[in-house]
Amino acid sequence: MTDQTITIYLDDSGVLDKNHPVPHFVYSGYVFLSLEEKDHAKRRYIKVVKRLKSLSGRNDELKAATISVDSKRKLYSVMNPFRSITAHVRTDRVYDSILSDKRSVHRYKDYVVKLLVKRTLEQLLSENIINPDEDFKLDLNIDEQPTSTDGYYSLRDSIYEELKNGITNWDYGTTKPPLFNKRVEVNVKYFVSDHNYLGQAADIIANRMWVSYCQDNINMRKRNNHFLLPFP
Repeated sequence: MTDQTITIYLDDSGVLDKNHPVPHFVYSGYVFLSLEEKDHAKRRYIKVVKRLKSLSGRNDELKAATISVDSKRKLYSVMNPFRSITAHVRTDRVYDSILSDKRSVHRYKDYVVKLLVKRTLEQLLSENIINPDEDFKLDLNIDEQPTSTDGYYSLRDSIYEELKNGITNWDYGTTKPPLFNKRVEVNVKYFVSDHNYLGQAADIIANRMWVSYCQDNINMRKRNNHFLLPFP
């Protein structure tokens, strides 16, 4: 049984395409430092969802693309007490070869997720919130997207390698040490958001962060305990 469990929920917003007129793509979501905190966040979010559904007479998922600005604000605000993270990609600055086909795009998305997770955990380590000398478990939950079964395992395995074994760059003769020294467990799950409230919360914040870049409105992405990672 591991002593430390970090749970992350992520969703994306925007289009990772060189030819798209809006050159912004984001992954964004929430980081929970314990199972108790995750459950607390879920209860808070559900309470607001039920109230909004009661007021509107809706019974479907409250997705960012289909609800009012005021409803989005309320669903975003109820998650203010919790840590959030964002990876922002300027698609017009990404090499053409990376976005040349669907497989390359999927690999790049995995790279963005992996680095966002790693930098987030490095931040938590620097704040002494997690301990590199204790067993560690990561539960990473990502909105379902078309990919192969091999893609699921490659993301999980690549994150595990970074956390447990570190990375050796043979071309440059450099080695990056692992983040953790004891047992490491990494789980990657792909969720369908209409059955997952914290996945829905990730949809709301991802949409808000994407809109903030589209409108060049830095105030929209000002949050306490928010970690931002720019790409490329």
